[in-house]
Amino acid sequence: MKPHLKVTPNDLLLTLTGTIGGAFTAYITLKNTSSKPVCFVVRTTDQENCIVDPYSGLLRQGESQRITVMMPPFEKIPPAAKFMVRSCKTSSWFIPAGDIQDFESIFKNADPSKICCNFFMAAFIAIKKPSSETVEVIRLRQEMTEARRDLNEAHGEIGESRATHSNDVNNIHQELTEARQKIEENHWSHLKTVKEIHQEMTEARRELIEARREIEESRVAHSQARFQCEICLEEFTDVAGNRALKVLREFLTGLVKS
Repeated sequence: MKPHLKVTPNDLLLTLTGTIGGAFTAYITLKNTSSKPVCFVVRTTDQENCIVDPYSGLLRQGESQRITVMMPPFEKIPPAAKFMVRSCKTSSWFIPAGDIQDFESIFKNADPSKICCNFFMAAFIAIKKPSSETVEVIRLRQEMTEARRDLNEAHGEIGESRATHSNDVNNIHQELTEARQKIEENHWSHLKTVKEIHQEMTEARRELIEARREIEESRVAHSQARFQCEICLEEFTDVAGNRALKVLREFLTGLVKS
């Protein structure tokens, strides 16, 4: 199962530094790398002497939490304590802030296979009681170490953001290329259709011209035939000397009477 949290330190050793007679301190950083809110609880085997602040909480997507682990002053180094960070995703996006009982109920109702655990073994590094200048140097070194860690995390996030941005740009370029191809295909298809329409119109015009020519030739032929018939009728006479028109008229009249 993929971890819900990015835990720092990422090994099994939690180093507490301090002086004999003074407090020992260490830090645990949790960052939610999942897409849902994550609840966490920090437990230790030395609850009487160990102070964990905060020991429970809720982290939404991308949020981080720095946890302080402190042991009170003691005369000799105590036996190593053990720590466990439990985390699980919540079932909803909104979880009201509440006390430890709310988080405990979430873990009780959660699927055990969905709970992640990170274990640490405490190690103590005792240093001589430093002067005020040494304390300031140590503090500055710790701040520098934390700043470098934050800077590395920021660089990692920037790298992930660049990779995501690069993927988005590549996807956009691919979509643009596909869109251009479709436009080009539609353009050539349109040109082909227009060309076919022009060819059909040209063919139709040619057929129309041919039909008009045939009609004109037919009209000329009809006119010539009529003219020839009229000439023939005018020139035709019967044995009595009657012209053709008169003969035809009398013939038709006789047909009607009969």
